Amino acid sequence: MPAEVACFENNAVVTKHLNEQEDFFYYFAFGSNLLTERIHVQVKGAEFVGVGVLKSFELTFYDHGRRWCGAAASIEPNSDSEVWGCVWRVPNSFSDELDLQEASYHRLSVSIHIPSHNNTEVVCRTYQYTHHTNMERLPPSPHYKHVIVSGAIEHGLPDDYVAKLKAILDNGYKGPIPLKLHVLEELNSVQVEEEGY
Repeated sequence: MPAEVACFENNAVVTKHLNEQEDFFYYFAFGSNLLTERIHVQVKGAEFVGVGVLKSFELTFYDHGRRWCGAAASIEPNSDSEVWGCVWRVPNSFSDELDLQEASYHRLSVSIHIPSHNNTEVVCRTYQYTHHTNMERLPPSPHYKHVIVSGAIEHGLPDDYVAKLKAILDNGYKGPIPLKLHVLEELNSVQVEEEGY
């Protein structure tokens, strides 16, 4: 028999065969794409499905990216941890655009539990940072952290997980970033004023 996966139609859980042609896929976001404003910059067709959790992984930050002026979020296996995030329904027509946004990452297929849908498991695409062996873990910029936390609050991730995100140490970067988002306007204006003194 063909493999099956739970999918969502009008908030009802139904079963689809994996060999059936679909015009969309499910994407699990755990970094900046938690925020609706951010994901719609490049993936305007993304629709929020629900809050999900990836078991036996932890959130990490690697390298120093120019887009965010700090380390990039990733996931790594850890049996004692879990990563909360958003499940988005993305049209296949935006697949290449999402790959382009995640150019420093490679795809993973992961099973995500969605508590608001009777804890149903859904197979999602997500992305893991492609790094060299023994690459040092580094802190994110305040901007990147703020977008992640804002997205987590926007979509109602668990309070204890949001608290952990808020507790992440940032790299103290002050200044503009290439990506312009409304959620960052206040942070950027404060830094510009500070630098003017």
